[in-house]
Amino acid sequence: MNLSSVFRFLSLCVLVLSIGALVFGDGALAQNDAHVAQEARSQTEAPQPIPNLPLAPAGSNTDALNWAGYTATGGTYTSVSGSWTVPHIRNGRGSNVADATWIGIGGVTSNDLIQAGTEAIPDSNGTIIYRAWMELLPSDSKIVPLSISPGDSVSVSISEESSGVWDVAFENSTTGKSYETTVHYNSSLSSADWVEEMPVEVGGAVGLDYFGTIHFSGGYAIKDGETVTILASGASPLRMDNSDGDAVAEPSELGADGASFNVSRTDAPSSPLALSSDGTSALPSDRSLYSFATAGADAPGSGYTITMYRDKGGYRIIIRY
Repeated sequence: MNLSSVFRFLSLCVLVLSIGALVFGDGALAQNDAHVAQEARSQTEAPQPIPNLPLAPAGSNTDALNWAGYTATGGTYTSVSGSWTVPHIRNGRGSNVADATWIGIGGVTSNDLIQAGTEAIPDSNGTIIYRAWMELLPSDSKIVPLSISPGDSVSVSISEESSGVWDVAFENSTTGKSYETTVHYNSSLSSADWVEEMPVEVGGAVGLDYFGTIHFSGGYAIKDGETVTILASGASPLRMDNSDGDAVAEPSELGADGASFNVSRTDAPSSPLALSSDGTSALPSDRSLYSFATAGADAPGSGYTITMYRDKGGYRIIIRY
């Protein structure tokens, strides 16, 4: 089933930790044909080659159902930044797959999350479109009026200018265009995140596309008042697994600068999760692997909690819609 304009994406990351911690994010909004990317267009600058970095040691990864990258906790985070090249998705027409690349603050040990990035998603005809977006949970995500295409080099930053007042900035260095806005948001300031994500679809199931390898660079945060690299922030790698425990997207070790890394898509199939259109349950693509029970439901817009179980462990999930 293809996405339609009535669907919006949620993001959901479930960390397999001994304490059953959770991560929640977001991916996209409704379709906007104004941002349909051209399959081939002249570039003002050639994409830089992706550095060859070894995978992060298996023992250091925290497994997740739909996030891959690095997350930092254990401090107060008031700014985060990162850059990447928008990947060219080569899935066949009609494939119901997507991905989102973003930076954010919050969401790892809290339910709040301010995030911004880029995404590749199928429209109602199954054609991949590319766009920039931002979201302040639990509000809906918003499409950013900045045109992006595969191969574009994009930089994004999120900074708290004063208590509860945030500057969110995008720059497309390939086209020379940028977008910047000020928003108001109460954040726990509890984590900094650099993430490649498989979005979650309302009313259906969408998988992770085959994006190849994405290189994050310029990964910095302000932690406890000091500017730090991803390495200096103490961030940990996060690997995306499918329901069989196979790696779907894997982060590399950090580069020599401590501010860069790769996320590589493997050949393993993803295990999509979907939120039912009536907002009552989380539906895995293969129900035989899961059973689920609603732990509590609130009115639409305020979110609800679902506890999902499978043979390899328990997951606690918070979804906002």
